Amino acid sequence: MKDQPMNKKLQKIIEKEAPLLLELERNLKEIGQSDYLIKQSIKGEMENRTSMLMNLYSADLNNAFVVLKSEETNWEKKILDCQRNNVEPDPLDLKQKELITMQIRIIENALNMKKQYHKKPSGEHPIEREMVKYPLISASSPKETKMKQMRNNKGVIVQERNGFRKLYYENERGTYLTMHDERVLIGLFRLWLTHGKQQTISFDFKELADEMFIVEPSGGEYNAILNSLKNLYSTSIVMEEYMDPSSNESISREYHRPIHTLKLIGKPNKERAATVTFHDYVQSSMAGGNFIMINMLLYNDLKNDTTKVLYPFILSELSKNQDLYMLDMNLMVEQFNISPDNESRSRSLIMNAMEELEGTAELILEPTSKKLAGRYYVSFKPHPEYRARGKLEAPELIDIKPEQLSLPMSE
Repeated sequence: MKDQPMNKKLQKIIEKEAPLLLELERNLKEIGQSDYLIKQSIKGEMENRTSMLMNLYSADLNNAFVVLKSEETNWEKKILDCQRNNVEPDPLDLKQKELITMQIRIIENALNMKKQYHKKPSGEHPIEREMVKYPLISASSPKETKMKQMRNNKGVIVQERNGFRKLYYENERGTYLTMHDERVLIGLFRLWLTHGKQQTISFDFKELADEMFIVEPSGGEYNAILNSLKNLYSTSIVMEEYMDPSSNESISREYHRPIHTLKLIGKPNKERAATVTFHDYVQSSMAGGNFIMINMLLYNDLKNDTTKVLYPFILSELSKNQDLYMLDMNLMVEQFNISPDNESRSRSLIMNAMEELEGTAELILEPTSKKLAGRYYVSFKPHPEYRARGKLEAPELIDIKPEQLSLPMSE
């Protein structure tokens, strides 16, 4: 990944707070506080002063860490050169190095707080495994001019989608399912879990928004939830060679709407509650344990849509417990509609996403692009942190919701 400029909001915060924290640290040293008490005092003050960093993506924090570590190394070399030549380092250089080091400490503290936040049990959400394996969710939609050409005279999109699995996709609203639709779907599966794994669940949109970790949802966000529910209900799929959890056999096809029935409650286009019934196949599969657990807190913290769409898929791949994985990037482009008209850009988006799954998610290690027999592949290993976590299981349900974060819209 090419070096990226630091997030402006992040830069403003650390440039403001680092000098104040350094001054506090000096004052505590002057009055004879122990190193331990100084460290604890600075840590507490740092968390209070820089809590806004929790609302930024971990990818931006990681990028800032890399940028600042490079700057710190340059200042250290400059100071060391002076010492080797028996020259007193410029006090301004020493001060600048101190500032950079404190900024790094702020970033490290924020990243650690993020990691602890991701571990909250209520962040674990189920998603039906076959929906992850098949090309159901797209990283992006084609431009509207192209979408118009794809719709039939009734405004319906009917497609044969290829990738790692073949899927026949139909959407009566003439749209693709993208990241917000997937986020709503994952929220619905969480409600399925908390409502006793019933095939039919009733809920108000606030309850669903809570499971999606939307802070104080606005009317616009409720409308987005409503639109996604309609998109999901309007989608029918035919899966080829899916695994039947009841018989553990591969079946040639299964046709269904993942959401079999949808009853919206409220004034037209202003509905704020719903009753959803999942298709028999979905209920049977989920009840049979054919799902994976993804971390919605982590999902929301992923910056790029390509990363979000790859996250459940890569998590499912890792359940194979291999030491090394290699995926065909051409198939990944087809599977998730990753900038299919620009091969170079699509590969770049995939590699950026894989690097975010390494840095933010700590899911994979050493993602590498390679060309073999005219096709591009990405290889990777399981991250040690993923191995340490072991197999993800359904979490213990708790009533208390974790503090909700408000993340900016992804690019």
